[in-house]
Amino acid sequence: MSIFLGQQSRGSASCMVSKTVQVPLSMRESIREVSRVYTPKADRGQGLATALMRDLCEQADALHLALLIHVQPYSDSEMDAAQLEAWYARFGFQVFQEFPKLMARPVGSTPRVLKPIAAVVEAM
Repeated sequence: MSIFLGQQSRGSASCMVSKTVQVPLSMRESIREVSRVYTPKADRGQGLATALMRDLCEQADALHLALLIHVQPYSDSEMDAAQLEAWYARFGFQVFQEFPKLMARPVGSTPRVLKPIAAVVEAM
């Protein structure tokens, strides 16, 4: 099993996983922060980010780690913050702070049926 820190990727979709300073010191060993979830514009709509997030969630569950993520769309994103929040929620993330918007995924959260991001954007 990997250490679950550093860059993770699936095809051209990538993200960073790190220990977080967003929580009390006593909780840091059981939580990982996911950041910089990105797929190049030319490769979007293929389900790469969805597959990447599935992989991350499976790894986190296997290691008994909760996940934390900031909801902040990239400037070239086709999704706004509300759409991005809904997309993360499909993986079991829940909002626990409104400003800045933070979502957490408890260990073992059951993801909903997952579609590629393009399908989510089209449906909204």
